[in-house]
Amino acid sequence: MQAASFQMVGDWRKQMRTTLDQAIAVSVDVFKRTAPEACKHGVILMAQSLASGNKPITPISKKTRPVLHDSRGLSYVEFWRQGKNTPNRVYKFTSSYFKDGKSHGGEYPNWEKVQIIRNAGLARRSWMWGLAALGGKEEGRAISGLSEVFFTETKRMVMAVKRNKLGYIGKIMPAGWIEEVSQRATNKIMGQAARKMQQQFSAALRGPNAGLARSVQSFFLPEAA
Repeated sequence: MQAASFQMVGDWRKQMRTTLDQAIAVSVDVFKRTAPEACKHGVILMAQSLASGNKPITPISKKTRPVLHDSRGLSYVEFWRQGKNTPNRVYKFTSSYFKDGKSHGGEYPNWEKVQIIRNAGLARRSWMWGLAALGGKEEGRAISGLSEVFFTETKRMVMAVKRNKLGYIGKIMPAGWIEEVSQRATNKIMGQAARKMQQQFSAALRGPNAGLARSVQSFFLPEAA
């Protein structure tokens, strides 16, 4: 099984040279979240960037299974089963297959139907499973055993992890997806914090300390020509 997982912290820098753990600290300072709340919020943002939004990172699921060919040129499709490390194969033509307690030969019955993926779109939805445990909103009904979300807190560490156990998820994710999902969460938190601080500053300009606020503002904004 090719499981994929991510956790709250990152160790690389891009926009504004801000890491995800630094953004989590900003989340605590600006929004007055506790460390556990900020950690959980970071994981929720990462899951959302994988599953939804303008450009979800997870590829669009195919509606039909591709017809493959083995070394003999025989046509088949693959099925991923829970708990299996390799997919099962169903051949279009086979010397024998078992159905209704009897052995048959020839073309596999309902070959066209067997190519249809019944749970198309599952890959994206699966990232949202289990988020209720972190205070987030889930999407769709989770399939038992295919998602794991856990939270750990000690005196020195706070960590939230989301693990996706879909058998094929690791195979379809694009290269560098962990870095991308961390970057998007970082940018989201920093953008939210910037807007929050701007709102607070604008309110100060209108409040009883408006004179002081304008005096402070003059240190950061150029004088009008």
